[in-house]
Parts: sequence; structure tokens; C-alpha cells
Amino acid sequence: MLVPVTDVFAFMTYAAAMSITPGPNNAMIATLGARYGWRGAAPAALGVCTGMFLLLLLAGSGVGAAIAAFPALRGALTALGAGYMAYLAWALWTADASRGAAARPPMGFWGAVGFQAVNPKALLMAVTAASGFLVPAAGPGAAAGMAALFVLVGGPCVAAWALLGDRLRAFLAPPARAQGVSRAMALVVAATAATMIVEG
Repeated sequence: MLVPVTDVFAFMTYAAAMSITPGPNNAMIATLGARYGWRGAAPAALGVCTGMFLLLLLAGSGVGAAIAAFPALRGALTALGAGYMAYLAWALWTADASRGAAARPPMGFWGAVGFQAVNPKALLMAVTAASGFLVPAAGPGAAAGMAALFVLVGGPCVAAWALLGDRLRAFLAPPARAQGVSRAMALVVAATAATMIVEG
């Protein structure tokens, strides 16, 4: 079995839909592209793809089910994730829009990798993919194959959002507009962190 999913076309369609539609990942990547250009957003875009691969690998290997069996561990991970998102929201809110591309992006490769562990859409995607498409008893490499196929489809979608942001740089050239976008994104991230705490 070359691809350990029950329906390759349906899985690829699912991967494309989950990767191209708006969500925390794409909003963040587009914001980075708009403020720092394609090159500034590229490390985070690569981090999103790497994080998605790892998340799918873990979900397909049964780690998600194991964590769900221990409420205390799940609560600790939720608190850790919410704390990281609160820090990210603060970084976006306080970013100096006047510095433009000269400033360091608030999220790089490793930040984007870790962001997948606290991104509600990414977590839902991984659990759904593993439970709905992974072939039962397909072997130890099945989760890796599923994750690789998802990233093969989803990677270009993430890159498209970085390019979209890059094309908006001229519109966001005035510092006030750039700061408005960053602060709007900060509010979205902060709201997600608050929701995680309330629902956790």
C-alpha cells in the first residue's frame, strides 16, 4: 500500500480544504508576509508545514488518544498552549510598525512548529484525518505516509497565503495600517487563548 489512507482523492481534497481556508495559521502567515515580505514569512510557513506533519504523525500514532486519557496532562498542555498564544498576542500588539521589514518577525520556524500544538483548527484537522482516513492496522509507517501526503497538498496552500500577504505590502506601507493589522491579529490570537482556558 503506497498511501495508507482509505480514499486518496477524498483525503487530498480534505487536506486542500483545511489548508487553504482561513484560520490561525493562514492569518498569521499572511500578516507576516504583509509586514516582512515573502522572505520574512518563509521560515514560519515552513514551520507550519513541519508542525502539521508532526501533529498528524502523533495523531496517527495514537498519542492524541493517550493524552485524552489523562485529564491532568491535557489541562497542563492547554495552559501551556494558552500561555504561548498570549505571549504571541503581546508580541503582535507591541510590534513597531514603523520599523517595517527591518524588524524581526514575531514568529519564526520553531515558533510556527509549536503553534500547531495550540492551534484549534490544526488539532481538529489532525484528529479528523487520523480517525477518518488512516487505514486501520496499516503498519508503523502509515501515520508518516498520511502526514507526508497532507503536507504535500497543504504546503503550497500555506505558501499561497504568504505570497498573498507579500502582495499586500504596498497597501499596508503606512505604519498606521500595518499596526492595525498586527493588533487585529493580536486580538484574534488572544481571544483564541482565552477560549482555550474557558473550554479547557
